[in-house]
Amino acid sequence: MSVKATISVIIPCYNSGEFLPDAVKSVHQQNSAYPYDIIIVDDGSTDIDTKDLLEQYKAQNITVIHQENKGPAAARNTGVRASQTEFLLFLDCDNKIRPDYISKALMVMKYNREVGVVYGAPSFFGDSTEARFTPGDFNLFTIHKGNNIDMCAVVRRAAWDSVGGFDENRLLIGHEDWDFWIMLGAKGWKFHFIEEVLYDYRIRQNSVIVNANEGNKVERVLDYFHIKHRELLLRNYDLLYNKKLFYEKEHKNPFRLFVKYCYHKYLVKLLRFNIGR
Repeated sequence: MSVKATISVIIPCYNSGEFLPDAVKSVHQQNSAYPYDIIIVDDGSTDIDTKDLLEQYKAQNITVIHQENKGPAAARNTGVRASQTEFLLFLDCDNKIRPDYISKALMVMKYNREVGVVYGAPSFFGDSTEARFTPGDFNLFTIHKGNNIDMCAVVRRAAWDSVGGFDENRLLIGHEDWDFWIMLGAKGWKFHFIEEVLYDYRIRQNSVIVNANEGNKVERVLDYFHIKHRELLLRNYDLLYNKKLFYEKEHKNPFRLFVKYCYHKYLVKLLRFNIGR
């Protein structure tokens, strides 16, 4: 009789068979007493080698779900819906987790039910070892300036449920994790940062995040966020600043000036490099 899993490792995959074995192997090397299962969501792969590899994983007691290409957010949502566990670990198919990640994250989760997200620090490797972002504590008041939490995190299923999962708008591809953290923070979930290297982040020249930061895509994402998270932004702004300092000349439309202030002073400068990585 198989042991019921405590945590599901959700791995979205799109034509990434070259890297997938490293990700799966890293999960199997966990030093954890908590049983896990692996759910790979094939997001419409067309690469023959990737498709053949996924068929092999089906024979290894790994759940593989095929769907048409909808983007990583939709793939993760599909994986969560197919899972039956209290905890979720989102692992990109080209990254790897360290052996103690699950045990250390669940130790935090088990003793503090207000914590919805646990994450650690990355080690960068691949086409470059230069840091793409600097991880740190979650701050709801500054999260709109940029994202320093990678998708490689352990999330309580109740937290995922509370926001209805990831926003599947394709505009957010490469930045859906940032949006997810904002939604969870707005719901009152706590974040816990373990200040040690717990996963390996592969840097690739043609990765999703590189494509997500090209051209005016960052500005379009910010415009989307300003509308979606308007109430949160305004509430935080009211708590942090005296609006009279900035809105003396236009009281009828303070939100427009608020957006301009954040956009020019913080967002454009900081997010071109740090937004979602």
